Amino acid sequence: MQSEKVKMIQEFQEKFNQKFGYFPIVIATKKKESAHIMSLEELETYFEPFLPKRFNKTLSIKDRGRYRELVDLRFIFGYLARAMGYPLVTIGEYTEKHHSSIIHHIEAFKNMMETSDSFRYLYIKVFNHIKEKYIPYDELSAMAYFNKVWNESQPSVLPRLFNEQN
Repeated sequence: MQSEKVKMIQEFQEKFNQKFGYFPIVIATKKKESAHIMSLEELETYFEPFLPKRFNKTLSIKDRGRYRELVDLRFIFGYLARAMGYPLVTIGEYTEKHHSSIIHHIEAFKNMMETSDSFRYLYIKVFNHIKEKYIPYDELSAMAYFNKVWNESQPSVLPRLFNEQN
């Protein structure tokens, strides 16, 4: 494996030298392994109890339907996947959407958390379901992750409402 990399680098340097007249310096770096708490496929399975049914068929996060309950779940899925560190393009490829749609989903998630009680309730149900059903290898880091996501997702309207009531 290592010799293949060295050979590939040497071939590249030779071709580069022939074309441009000097040998480039090549720094081979190891690709950073992503340490996501779960795969997107696994995340989608946690959404199954909440997915709407149409014509005796359970819809998927990937479906193109514009039913409110499905759209809300897409917003939550996009937000959670992004919070896990997945790139927009990866989330878009998984959900068969353009990465700009994922940006919209995340922004819409934030707006809906600020303005819609029913959306916040749905998010809390989904989030608690994932937290309850997810069995991590490292429970302490998983709980730290869930607490971080939970704290970041809280709308600014909740502290305002709490302060107004006191």
